[in-house]
Amino acid sequence: MLRGKSLSRGMLCAAAACMLTGCIDNSYDVSDVDVTIGLQADGLKVKLGNTEKIYLHDIIDTDGNTKIDADNVFYLTEQGSTEIDYNVRKVTSNIQKLVTVNTTFRVLSWGDDLLAQLGLPQGTSEIDVPANLSLHGHAEGEDKADFTTGDIGKEIVRITRVYPKDFSASLVVSQKTSKNVDFGLDKLENFSVTLPRYVHLREVPKGWTLDGSTLTRQGAITFTTASQEICSVKIDYIDLQGHGTPRDGKITLDKSMTRVAMSGTACFSSKSKFTMREGDYADIELDIKFPGDGNIVVDSIRGIFDPSINPNVDPINISSELPDFLKDESTRIKVSNPTLKFNVDMGSLPTSVNVSATLTSVKDG
Repeated sequence: MLRGKSLSRGMLCAAAACMLTGCIDNSYDVSDVDVTIGLQADGLKVKLGNTEKIYLHDIIDTDGNTKIDADNVFYLTEQGSTEIDYNVRKVTSNIQKLVTVNTTFRVLSWGDDLLAQLGLPQGTSEIDVPANLSLHGHAEGEDKADFTTGDIGKEIVRITRVYPKDFSASLVVSQKTSKNVDFGLDKLENFSVTLPRYVHLREVPKGWTLDGSTLTRQGAITFTTASQEICSVKIDYIDLQGHGTPRDGKITLDKSMTRVAMSGTACFSSKSKFTMREGDYADIELDIKFPGDGNIVVDSIRGIFDPSINPNVDPINISSELPDFLKDESTRIKVSNPTLKFNVDMGSLPTSVNVSATLTSVKDG
C-alpha cells in the first residue's frame, strides 16, 4: 500500500524560487509536473523552478509488497500459490503363483553312485534293499519365477520398486519315488534355495542365512512327512534393479532376474524291504508357492514419473498496488529491464517442474 508524503519542503523551496522571479502561482496540477520516473535515475524532477531533487522515497511511503531500494528503483513484489494434483494410473503386477524346481539328475537312481554306496559291483541288475537302509545323494536344479507388470501409463518412465500388500511365499519340499520303491525322505542337509533376484525379503527366516538372493540352512532339516514346508518368507518389495523400463506399457523380466534354484544333500531311508531295479529312483522337488492366483495387490510403486501438470494460478494484479499518480492518464512510465521472478516451493513435490507465465498490460486496470 502506498501513502503520499508531504511535499512541504519541496513546495517551500519552489515558493522561494517563484518569489525571486516575481511570478507567483498558487495552483498546480499534474500537467505541470514531469512525472516521468527514470529507474535508477537521480530523482523526480518537478517543473516548479529551481528545487532540490525530490526522490521517490521522499514522496512515497512503502508498505507491504512495494519496495524502493537504495538506488531508488521502484518495484513491486506479489505472491501467490496453487495446489498441484496429478495422478499416476494404477498398475497391475503378476507373479507365477507356483514354481516347481526339479532336480537336474535324480537324487537316487540306478547307476554307479548308488551301487558304490551299496558296495555292489557294476553290472548288477537288481538290488534287494533291506528295511531301514540309509542312502543319500546330491539334489540340484533350477527353474524360473516369472514376474510382469502391466497397464503402465505413459506418465511412468521407469519403475524401480513395486510394494505389494501382505505378500509372502512358502517353500515346500516333497519326495518323489518310482512305484515300487519304498524310500522315505529323512532330512535335507546344508540346503540352499535361490530366490528370484527381484524379491526383497522383509526379514530372514529363523535358522537361515541370506547371501544375495540365496537362503541357506546349515545343518539338517528333518522330515516327518513326504511333503513339508521348510520355511516361509515375507516379501517387502519387488526390486526391479534397473530392469523397470516399460515397453508398450509392460515390464517383463528376463531369466537373469527370475532364476530360482535349489542345492543340497537329500537323505533317504527304506521303510520296508523291497527290490530296486534299473529305472527306479528316489528324488525330491521344491515348490515355491505364492499366495492367491499370482495377482499382486500393489500398495505403491517407486520410480521415475513424467506426469502432465497444468496448475491453475490466479492472476497477479500489479496495477492495484501502484500509487495514484502513476495511474494518471498523463503519466508515462519508462521501464528498463523489467524482471519477473518466480519462487516455487518444491519441498513436497518430488519432481521437476517447468514454469511459464504471461505478462499482460491492460489499460484502465
